[in-house]
Amino acid sequence: MGYLSVGGKIMAVNKSSRNGKNQRSFVRRMEMSENYNTINLVTGILIIILAILIFILRDRFPILFFFVFLLGAVNNINLGMKYYKMKNIPMGIFMIIAGAFFVLLTLYTFLAFVV
Repeated sequence: MGYLSVGGKIMAVNKSSRNGKNQRSFVRRMEMSENYNTINLVTGILIIILAILIFILRDRFPILFFFVFLLGAVNNINLGMKYYKMKNIPMGIFMIIAGAFFVLLTLYTFLAFVV
C-alpha cells in the first residue's frame, strides 16, 4: 500500500498493477478537473462583475451584454469538456450544446449593439 497526494489530500494507493493503473488515471482526471474548475471560477466571477456593471450602466454600455454571453459560452463549453472527459458523456454533450446556444446569443448581441 502506497500513498499519493492529490490536491493536498493524501490518498491510499494499492500497488497492484490493475488497481494502480486505475488509481493513476483517477489522479490524472482529478488534476485535469482542477484546471477546469479554476477556469469556471474565474469566468463566474467575471460574469458576476459584468452583471453588476450592466445593472448600473445599462444605458451607457450595452456592449457589456456581449461579454456576459461570451463568458457564459466559455463557461458552458469548459464544463462540457470537463464532463465529457470524466466519462459523463450525456451531460458533457448537453453543456457543449448550451455553450453553442450562448455563442449564438453572443453573435446576436454583437450584431444588435454594434451594427
